[in-house]
Amino acid sequence: MSRHSFGASIRRIAREVARAERAKQQEQARQAPARIRELRNAERQTKADAKEAARLHVAAQIEEADALTHAVEDRKKAIHNLLAHALANNPAVDLASLLKSFTPNTFDESPWRFPAPNRNEFTPETPGFFARMLPGATGAI
Repeated sequence: MSRHSFGASIRRIAREVARAERAKQQEQARQAPARIRELRNAERQTKADAKEAARLHVAAQIEEADALTHAVEDRKKAIHNLLAHALANNPAVDLASLLKSFTPNTFDESPWRFPAPNRNEFTPETPGFFARMLPGATGAI
């Protein structure tokens, strides 16, 4: 067994820890440029993807506008052909044949014939003693 002092063992362990820390830092320093390149490449790719998406969006809008333009032109041609076809035939309309004569029906009064109302059903009762004491109850003020 070697006779090392406790202090020497601690120093040796400290040197190994420091050596391991330096190796770790050197490895990180070697990997840093690669990480920076990866980040830059990712940013470039994101920008390229955004640019491509914008280009595709514009292309889709142009295609949609062309489709709508063709649809409007087709409808315009259809209306023009309809007008030409209608004018090629005799467009005269005989209004006399479209007129209908009106003959009113006779009014049937039977559902509204009721007997005359009885006036006695609608006359108010004569006021009682206390009601006559109120002003205006008898009709004279």
